[in-house]
Amino acid sequence: CIHARPGSVGPDEPDGSGSSSQSWMVRLTPAGSRVLEVGCSTGMTTRALVRNGCTVTGVEIDSAAAAAASPYCQEIHVLDLEEPDAFDQISGSYDVIILADVLEHLRRPLDAVRSLRAKLAPEGVFCYSVPNIAHGSVRLALWEGRWDYQRTGLLDRTHVTFFTRASLLELWEAAECDVIVDERVLTDGIADGVPCDPSAVPDDVREAMLDSLDSRTYQYVGTARPRTPTPSEVERAPAEGSTLVAEQALLIGRLQTEVEELLSFREIGRASCRERV
Repeated sequence: CIHARPGSVGPDEPDGSGSSSQSWMVRLTPAGSRVLEVGCSTGMTTRALVRNGCTVTGVEIDSAAAAAASPYCQEIHVLDLEEPDAFDQISGSYDVIILADVLEHLRRPLDAVRSLRAKLAPEGVFCYSVPNIAHGSVRLALWEGRWDYQRTGLLDRTHVTFFTRASLLELWEAAECDVIVDERVLTDGIADGVPCDPSAVPDDVREAMLDSLDSRTYQYVGTARPRTPTPSEVERAPAEGSTLVAEQALLIGRLQTEVEELLSFREIGRASCRERV
């Protein structure tokens, strides 16, 4: 199901009650979880998670930000997720992997999600947020022929992958994950989006562009869970399989013994018949 909540689009001090994507991450993460927070920045969300009894392993590309987050993390890695061996440096199994405003910074976000699946515990989930490139302000700016990168926001100049709701759902489908929670951070009109001039767009066109929930959606937030066994679940299979094989071997042994006894009785019967003849 889809839920929407009007909210602030900038960072707040997340305590789980706010409406920013950071607060959503705290709200969607069960207390006491083992968390891998990818893109932990300076640790603002990390602090709130720790207050909720979570243990957090942080991943951050910026070494200065990682140093600031380090006091709140059980462990922290300074990594570029685009590097081939990046995920090999992350150990452990996690109840929640947070990808808050991270996927849009990756050239191959699907590869990253597939690699991170190996780090999820059984029944573990991804918590995510991504900006919506189909926001009304972007639509109006495109009508004007503008695509102006900004320091932050929907057209942050460090974004290399852009998501609509449809392409986000396609990513989770390709990663063989089911979206469990499907939420939105809404803006009040287009004021919080990219610079645009609504008056430059004909009234009927502008109304059509803005007459949808997607046009007011600044970010999509939610959770996704693998629908097939994660590697940590598969690792349990050999032990369980060994027990099953042992039980089968015991049963086969008993059947063989019974068959041999039946064959013995049959031979005795045949011998008895021959004697009578």
